[in-house]
Amino acid sequence: MKKYLFLFIGILFFVNAKAQAWKYHPMPDSNAVWRVDLTNMTCAPFLYATYQYTLEGDSIIGSYTYSKVYKSGITSICTGQSYFSNYAGGMRNDTINKKVYFVCPACSEKILYDFSLNVGDTMHVNAFWDTSIYPYSVIIGSIDSILIGNNFHKQYNYGADVFIEGVGSLYGLIEGPPGFEVGLQLACFTHNADIYPNTNTSCPLITPQEVNIPELQNKTTLELSPNPNNGSFTITSNNPQLKTIHIYNVLGEEVFHSEIRHPELVEGQKFEIITNDLPTGIYFVKVSSEKEVLTKMMVKQ
Repeated sequence: MKKYLFLFIGILFFVNAKAQAWKYHPMPDSNAVWRVDLTNMTCAPFLYATYQYTLEGDSIIGSYTYSKVYKSGITSICTGQSYFSNYAGGMRNDTINKKVYFVCPACSEKILYDFSLNVGDTMHVNAFWDTSIYPYSVIIGSIDSILIGNNFHKQYNYGADVFIEGVGSLYGLIEGPPGFEVGLQLACFTHNADIYPNTNTSCPLITPQEVNIPELQNKTTLELSPNPNNGSFTITSNNPQLKTIHIYNVLGEEVFHSEIRHPELVEGQKFEIITNDLPTGIYFVKVSSEKEVLTKMMVKQ
């Protein structure tokens, strides 16, 4: 009798798990955090950034309501740290068709995730962290489910990569697979009380207080304005001995280089940079003197 009772309970658990897996879980519209780690190993590491996406209210664009997505965190590139915070775009759920759309400040709306797909279907990936690389297409190889909190979410597998219903990509909310020598990882995701991937730890926000401000006060300061920009911006520094300005893309490739021959003659150490020939995307501006190097993230719209 006990044998059949256990068998019956097992069948009920299996059916319930399947029912939960089949229930659609849209992307959150509030109380969610996506923490992302970004590394580039060309300078052990050349680039390191840890940042987060948060949802902060709604915005109406056209005839649709979007959740406003903000990106903030800490960059630490070879030497020095800096905290950044900016509006990343708007995200909206099409719950009926099981699709998620995203619109960034400098681009039109595109599908971010399509959770209506079946095995063998083609997914057109529109990653928004570097618009010079994407979009591209992949084939859904298999679909299974994963338990997050008390709910099963569908997990879509393509090659060695994964995206999860209601969570997104394992590279980050709007990220796609990184390029050569670049690492991207969704460190943690939290929505209300649910945490992924490790339910035994928290997924705290990054704050400006985590930056070592006293240490930075003795180093070169660097400001970029405007940022984001459309191809023209000004570098302002407190160091009158700057020697070079370099700009790198997210793959660590140098896309701009300028020597500063007489920095002491430049009033206020302000340098205007023109990058009209660069595609839209994320870049890193590095200024160097004989003793210091400081880098900041720059967004070209």
